[in-house]
Amino acid sequence: MAVATPDTGSFSTYADKAIGRWAGYTIGWLYWWFWVLVIPLEANIAAMILHSWVPGIPIWLFSLVITLALTGSNLLSVKKLRRI
Repeated sequence: MAVATPDTGSFSTYADKAIGRWAGYTIGWLYWWFWVLVIPLEANIAAMILHSWVPGIPIWLFSLVITLALTGSNLLSVKKLRRI
């Protein structure tokens, strides 16, 4: 679909064109909610698991480190990460 109809928007624009404006709008908001709610929730759950392995380190510190690691890896370019 990206080759057939190139667009500067995100993947929600393809749903907008294929199904309708309601689909693009809904997918866009669901993606936003994913990043705002689900990612921090998963970081906290991972921090709780790590805290059960290393109880001396507080959960908030594990959560902060996980969030910074995920953010940092997403901000780096793909070219820099190909060596990892």
